[in-house]
Amino acid sequence: MAANSLVNVIVTCSKRKRVAAMPGLRLRDVDAGDLTAAFSDWVDRLESLPAKRTAVESLYAGDHWKVVRTLQRSATASGLRATIWVCSAGYGLLPLDVEIKPYSATFSNRDSDSVCRWSDQEDESLARRTQSWWLRMTNWRGPTGAKARSIAAIAERQPTVPLIVVVSATYLSAITADLLKARELLADPDLLTIVSAGTHSLPTLEPHLLPITADWQRTLGGNLTSLNARIAKSILAQCGPYGLRTSTIRARLTAPESLPPRKRRVARSRITDEQILEFIRMGIRQQPGSSQSLLLRRLRDGGKACEQGRFAALFRSISDSHAYSGAESA
Repeated sequence: MAANSLVNVIVTCSKRKRVAAMPGLRLRDVDAGDLTAAFSDWVDRLESLPAKRTAVESLYAGDHWKVVRTLQRSATASGLRATIWVCSAGYGLLPLDVEIKPYSATFSNRDSDSVCRWSDQEDESLARRTQSWWLRMTNWRGPTGAKARSIAAIAERQPTVPLIVVVSATYLSAITADLLKARELLADPDLLTIVSAGTHSLPTLEPHLLPITADWQRTLGGNLTSLNARIAKSILAQCGPYGLRTSTIRARLTAPESLPPRKRRVARSRITDEQILEFIRMGIRQQPGSSQSLLLRRLRDGGKACEQGRFAALFRSISDSHAYSGAESA
């Protein structure tokens, strides 16, 4: 496969997980005096504490991760082969297939499991703390099968392959030094593209940052946590066939106001089982032989909400009672 049909996509992990971290594998459990000691303690816990491992792709949850899991399919539909890499404050850089222990760690300062609890120097900025932590992560061997441990290592191995970085502003700050090194190792700096909603200025990497506004959320749907991933999906779909250089993406990525508006969900009100039963009885009286699907559609068209399984059970209860009545009269 030609190099220009490949793409490396870097995404952030998700705080939400399908398996909760056991006590001991949460950063809040680490008691250390500075960042260096905290990192050493943390890695020791990851390597020594017993816990069942889960594949990265299956561990995370939430709207953001739901979209991330569709990126490879979107790339394939555009004739691309995407490799997805995950930035984790707890484990560093990870491919989707590696198995890790459920954990809780983040670069976000407003969290009990934040790496920002520690510093190595007095009055060290939050950005410097996260950058220092990420640097240590890139030098740690990581879990079995971790492959590349830094974004720079990916660029060094595949210097002609586009690199799309899809991260929050907080995580972008933590990996900035790694990205600067990666840019130097790429065959062309134009191969590096950054998607980071909420980041309006990035002096050292400004040419690579796509302008993202709130209009994108209104167009693509979802919540703010998944906006970056949804934009990445649009990039793979719209720009994949034309190349994934930053200049090409800027030229071809359709502005949100030009995209067709997403379908809005109709707001429906909840009703009780008895109200639904009465609706079904009336429908059958007015039109004997009415099917379950017909009556459910009429109910929803009238602005009422009811899950298909719930409606089916109630519909059967009336059908069964009619059949029993018929048998009695026979």
